Amino acid sequence: MNNQRTIYLDVIRIIACMMVIIMHAPIPGAGAEGHGPFLVLISYLTVPCVPLFFMVSGSLLLPCRKEVSTIDYLKKRIGKVVGPTIVFSLLYMIINNSRNWPISILSIPFSAQGHGILWFMYTLTGLYLLVPIISPWIRQTSKRELEIYLLLWIITQCYPYLSLFLEINSSNTGILYYFTGYAGYFLLGYYLNRYPVSLKWLLPLAIFMLPLPLLNKG
Repeated sequence: MNNQRTIYLDVIRIIACMMVIIMHAPIPGAGAEGHGPFLVLISYLTVPCVPLFFMVSGSLLLPCRKEVSTIDYLKKRIGKVVGPTIVFSLLYMIINNSRNWPISILSIPFSAQGHGILWFMYTLTGLYLLVPIISPWIRQTSKRELEIYLLLWIITQCYPYLSLFLEINSSNTGILYYFTGYAGYFLLGYYLNRYPVSLKWLLPLAIFMLPLPLLNKG
């Protein structure tokens, strides 16, 4: 395995970490009403922090090495998130005085318990589970095939725009339902790392993609 650090990915992670801090930092003053436009701008500029983290993960983890078995891969990756997730789940449950401990503890493998902020750990774990499944396809697929998948995913990300003048079925019966979600950012990170995009295209792409996570939160 190549252990050399990729500097630009470290820079992206630093930027994403700063965006997370800014997004969640309390703003003193007159409250949300007094800072309405400012808070909207902050949300608009910082909400891509989570997709950035997933894109960095995709660029580093896809595809997984052939010589590593699926079991060994999952032990290594998921093992890193299981411990912290359980510890913080229990800590939040204690702080919040959880009333139904047996159900909450049994629910930990399936949904965030104690505090909704732990959702990130569950989403990341789900993406880890996908890596051994999609890695064989990624190894043999062409650039054009990757672009076709990413195009379909980008269409689903544009649903908030398209729904302004079209009837869109975004439920689990929609034709592109299985192309939605953070897995697209995961694959996009791999694609941009494998096939670098010219800066003249990267800036317009970033401007276009910037509001999409915010629009799709609802």
